[in-house]
Amino acid sequence: MVLTREQEALLPTDDDVAFYRQHGWYRSKRVLSDALLDYAAIGIQRHFSGERDWILPHTSGFSDWKPGDASGIRNAEVVALQNAEVRTLALSQILGAIAARLTGSPTIRYFSDSTWISLARCLITNPSSVDTPTCPIGGPAPLTTCSQRGFPSRTAQLIWGR
Repeated sequence: MVLTREQEALLPTDDDVAFYRQHGWYRSKRVLSDALLDYAAIGIQRHFSGERDWILPHTSGFSDWKPGDASGIRNAEVVALQNAEVRTLALSQILGAIAARLTGSPTIRYFSDSTWISLARCLITNPSSVDTPTCPIGGPAPLTTCSQRGFPSRTAQLIWGR
C-alpha cells in the first residue's frame, strides 16, 4: 500500500506504538475526512432503512437489524459486507495503515464491524471502544447530531465524535 505524504503524517509515532503496546489503545489524530464520515452515515441510514447493496449468503449467525424488528437498540454486524458506503469507511487505506503500524504487522485484514443505534441516545460504531456506556466516543470532543448533519430531526441521535 502506498500512502501519500499527508497520510504518512497521520500514522502513529514510535511513542504512540509503544503506548498502544502497553495499554492496548491509542488516540489518533483526526484521520478521516468529513466527506468520508458523511458518506458512511448515509450508508448506515440506508442500511437501517432496509437497503442492502449485497446480500450475504448466510442469514443467521450475526445481528442484522431490519425495519420491523424490535425497537430500542438496533445492532447490525458485518455492515461493510452489505453496504458500499460503510465498506468504503471500513476498508479505508489510512485505517489499515494505522492498524498495521500499531501491531507491527505487514498487512491488516478486515474481520468484522458492528453498528449500533440506541434510539433513545446515540449511534455508536464498534461500541466496545466506547469509554463510557453512553456517548461520547473517545473522550471530551463535542458530538455532532444527525440534525446538524442534515438528517431529519426525528432521527437526531448523536452520530460522530468530533
